[in-house]
Amino acid sequence: MRRLRMGALLLLASCAAPAATVPPASRQAVTQIEIEYVGRFLGPATAYSLLPRCPRRASAACSDPATVAALSDARKRLHDTIIALRNFSDAAPEADATVLIARARRELAAGEALIPAKSRMP
Repeated sequence: MRRLRMGALLLLASCAAPAATVPPASRQAVTQIEIEYVGRFLGPATAYSLLPRCPRRASAACSDPATVAALSDARKRLHDTIIALRNFSDAAPEADATVLIARARRELAAGEALIPAKSRMP
């Protein structure tokens, strides 16, 4: 799982290469949110979703189908929010993206809250 997280971080880092030598604050914030998305949500949510689905009486590590569906919906919302933020930042690097950044952080916190505590990574 750590390899998946590291690979995703490297992929995001390569996609987020700035056009100028010092990226504007909005681009830095977008990159930071993308990194947090992978580390705090996408990695743990994927790990939980890959567990076998729970039978009626769960005795081993398993995942609840309703939780997996909610995580999938949250992933889609987060992805769309981050893409919108990235597009805005790329189109107008000097523009104020505070509202979009705050929205992305709220979506990230909401998605992270859906992940069962027992499946969170250290």
